[in-house]
Amino acid sequence: VKAQFRIMRQALAEAEEAHEQHNEERVEELMAQLHAAREALERRHVELASEHKQQLKQHLEHSEAEHAAKLQLALTQQQAATDAAAAAAATENAAALQRACQAQTDAASKVLETADEAARKLYAAEERASKDKAAALAAAEA
Repeated sequence: VKAQFRIMRQALAEAEEAHEQHNEERVEELMAQLHAAREALERRHVELASEHKQQLKQHLEHSEAEHAAKLQLALTQQQAATDAAAAAAATENAAALQRACQAQTDAASKVLETADEAARKLYAAEERASKDKAAALAAAEA
């Protein structure tokens, strides 16, 4: 009985030792898997960070391009408004100049009309004076 008990204890000790060995191997295997999983997770984290960085860069480039296009449109619209205002001012200036020229032309026409009238009156007065002189000479001779 003692021999059987010793054999059973020895078998139990061997089984426990085998179980311990198996547990240690399993722990090592699981630790290796955990280490590999952590490395894979870290690589994936780096990949995701890189992808996110690339997406942010593309978004920033897109935003910059969109902002540049909006700025260019605003500048174009501002230039068009400035050009329109300049054209309106030029048109107004041209109209004012045309009105001033017309007023000068009208004034010059009145001056010419007045000068013509004065010349007619002077001519008529000279004619009367010449006739009066001729009549006076004729009367003096008679």
